Parts: sequence; structure tokens; C-alpha cells
Amino acid sequence: YPRLLFTPFLEAGAALPLDKQVKSNHFFGLPVGNNSHLSTGVTFGGTLDFLDTVDFIFQVGFTKFFERDYCNFRLPTHKKESGIYPYTADIKRTPGTTWFTGFGFDAYRFIDNLSVWVEYLIVKHREDHIKVCKSYIPSTSIYYNQGFLTKYYETKTKWSSQLINAGFNYDLSPTFSIGLLWQVAIKQRNAFKANMVLGSLNLIF
Repeated sequence: YPRLLFTPFLEAGAALPLDKQVKSNHFFGLPVGNNSHLSTGVTFGGTLDFLDTVDFIFQVGFTKFFERDYCNFRLPTHKKESGIYPYTADIKRTPGTTWFTGFGFDAYRFIDNLSVWVEYLIVKHREDHIKVCKSYIPSTSIYYNQGFLTKYYETKTKWSSQLINAGFNYDLSPTFSIGLLWQVAIKQRNAFKANMVLGSLNLIF
């Protein structure tokens, strides 16, 4: 029988709000992190390691975001509005929980000095919760009594994405290797379909 090792794992962590906040006045503005929201998350999974050939890995996890106040945040007052909405409000926003599931394998020195890593990842983000604290719709507007369509906007914050991550690493020497990471977007809902290629040089000393 092949040598086999099963290793479960559990990890927890938190992310501090150190990234720059993106204002809602910016066209196509996207934050590079949590948009100044404090977050915490837990991941559970396991690896099935055939010691002489390949490792299989599965993992399930979630990230919870905490509420934060936004000033002059733009919200829709009509379902046909798009782009930058005309009116703003001071709000309290609680992002929805993000869940993910991943399956993959890792083959160390699969062919000569070439190592391969492949992962299929499913990510789903639940709806954000928006609470209007102060509205800046002028009293002369026809939307003054109606207010903002917060429930409609909340449905737009729900998204999902399916990705394939593939990594390749080649050992040129015992202390020097080159690597390539390729991320391919398979299926999205209310999310950007973007592919990414990343190269690396690794020195071990």
C-alpha cells in the first residue's frame, strides 16, 4: 500500500483596517482590502498526503466583517439609476459574511524539478446590511418622502465567484527556483471576471 498521511487543520485570524478607504464618488472605485472594515475568519480543512506522489487538500471557511460608518455615501433612489447615484447619506454598513470552499492537489517535483499546485475555489458573499443614519435628499426632490432604496441596493452587494488557481515551481538549483501563478475566473455573479498571472524568483539560504 502507498504511504498515506491525513492531516486536519483549523486556523483563525483577523485583519486590521489598514487599507485606504474608497469613496463612493469615484467611478469604478474598488478597495484593495476590506475598505477599512475590521474582519475575522476561520478556516477548517485537511490534507491527504500520499508521501511518494501527490497531496490532496480541501478547506471550508468564512470571513465576518464588522460594521463601519460612512459619510456622504451614495445610494439609489430609483431602480434605473446607475453609475454614481445623485444623492448621498450618512450610513452604517455591515458587510455580509464571505464563505469559501476549496479543493486541490499539490505534486512536489512532479516531473524532474517541476512542482505543480492546482486549486478550485468557490467564493460567495452574502448581502450587506445598510442603515441610513442621515439623509441628504433635498426637500424639493420628488424622492424626499420616499427615501433611498436600501433593500434594492443590498441585493446588489451579493456576489459569487468560481476560480481555478494553478501554480508551477521549477527548481533550477537546490537554492534557486522560479515560479508562476495563474488565476482563471470560471463563473461570476455580480463580480468582476479577471484573470491574473504572477511570476516569482525564490532564493533559499
